[in-house]
Order: sequence, then structure tokens, then C-alpha cells
Amino acid sequence: MRITQYTDHTIRLLLYLGSNQEDFKKIEDIADHYIISSNHLRKVMRHLSSLRYTETRRGPLGGIRLRRRPHEINIGRLFREIEPLHLIEQIDSPLFPFSNINERWKSMFDQALDAFLKELDKYTLADLIDNPDELFTHLSLK
Repeated sequence: MRITQYTDHTIRLLLYLGSNQEDFKKIEDIADHYIISSNHLRKVMRHLSSLRYTETRRGPLGGIRLRRRPHEINIGRLFREIEPLHLIEQIDSPLFPFSNINERWKSMFDQALDAFLKELDKYTLADLIDNPDELFTHLSLK
């Protein structure tokens, strides 16, 4: 399975916000830090806000911050909400002209995806931020 760039940006944004949960952060600062497009990050920001992971505020003191605590953000659930999780786009493939093979093929991938997500269900954003000092150094926040 290949994780999309969108999901990568989502995780990076949440990690950055999770490193200091109190203050509102500017999207431009986060985009500059990760050297990614602020437009792409704004799209992620709007999506996370609509899912109630983050909150935004306008104005000179505005920005974005986590709405939930890192231990409340489950990585498996996050993936289900933001990542297109279709391993098999079309099961009517000329490679497998018989429907019973198609169904078994699809079932194998569905089971693999389920196992992948169950593993991610074991983790929260807090698990990714388990060493704040190391993370702060990485994010150049100290």
C-alpha cells in the first residue's frame, strides 16, 4: 500500500501541532518548516478542521491548533477518514476472467487492508510524539 502525499502532509501537520498544543500556529510557518506548499497544507487544514481534529482562528493571532489531545487521535481512525483505502479498484479484470477468482483476489486484499488498519488502531498521535525533546529539536522549537 502506498500512502498518499496528502496523508503524509496530514501526519506532518498533526505532529507539528501536537508538539505545542496551546498556541495557534501559522500555516505558512509549518509549510516553510517542512518545505511543502502552503496551499496543499491549507487543504489539509480545512479537512482536519471539518473532521474536528483541529480548530482555526483568523486574525493576527490566528492560525491552527489541535482540538483534541494527541492521545485522543487514533492513527487507524485518522487513516480511515483521510486516506483513499481502495486496494482493488476494479475486480472485473481481464487478468482474472472468472468471478470466483475475482472475489478471492478482492477478499485477500480486503483482509490485508483490515490487518494494516488494525495495527494502526493500536497507536495514537501521542505515540508518535513519545519523546517531546527530540521532536522539539527536530521541529526547531527549542
